[in-house]
Amino acid sequence: GLAAAVPRLLVVDDDELMRQMATYTLQQAGFDVVEASDGPHALALLSASHFDLVLLDLVMPGMDGYEVCRLIRAAPQGALLPVLVLTGLNDTVSIDAAYDAGASDFIAKPIHWTLLSHRVRYALRASAAVAGAQRARERLERAQHIAHMGHWELMLAGQRFRCSPGLAQVYAMAPDAAARATPSDFARKVAVADRERVHAARLDAATAGLPYQMSFEVRRDDGVVRTVFEQVVVLRNPAGQPEQLEGITQDITDRIEAERRITQLTHYDSMTGLPNSRFFRELCTPAL
Repeated sequence: GLAAAVPRLLVVDDDELMRQMATYTLQQAGFDVVEASDGPHALALLSASHFDLVLLDLVMPGMDGYEVCRLIRAAPQGALLPVLVLTGLNDTVSIDAAYDAGASDFIAKPIHWTLLSHRVRYALRASAAVAGAQRARERLERAQHIAHMGHWELMLAGQRFRCSPGLAQVYAMAPDAAARATPSDFARKVAVADRERVHAARLDAATAGLPYQMSFEVRRDDGVVRTVFEQVVVLRNPAGQPEQLEGITQDITDRIEAERRITQLTHYDSMTGLPNSRFFRELCTPAL
């Protein structure tokens, strides 16, 4: 098979000796290393090519590391890029400010050179795990979009609610409206004829921990009435009390319509619309 790509690192520090020491240490550990002496140079390199991790000094003349980190995070390709900041400022305020600017972790000066490559490898593994989880979420969202399905979670303490983009699609909701929606907002979309039944099932899930599966009609935000299938499981806390509801809601209208159409074709004459002999036999057999 193909050999794994060598991780490419960017070392940003105005101190030439410190920069060279970091570069030498990381190259000896097997990394591909590129150097930048200031913030603008680093940002130009990041916009021109791909890097797997940035080692960034906080205290630099002109554009400091805080600003560089903020600009990295603002760029689309920098949202998940691990940024390790180098700082001799070991006070809590400086470290907190670095995290607020988007730093992934920090390494205090003077640098322990033996441990530097291990910290970098750890950060790369963590970044790979986050990227893998992101890809898995994206695959799930694509699959749910194809299946006209969405999922949602409700933390019972505080009624904290979160739903996937797929659920917004099921209800024909704008993404920003779905992001602000509460369980009550979705409950009001249930058809009046089904509302009491659905409310009772959800209440039993939240209070008694009873999972449920059911189909019911909803009126979407565009006014169209659709049939959905909802399945809910209950997560419990260590004391055994219901703590969280997790649900999957799928638009099954097309399936229901197909089943009705099959029934129509099976039991009624296609030309006259009248019941056929099969319908007659199925109706009369129990009586006979």
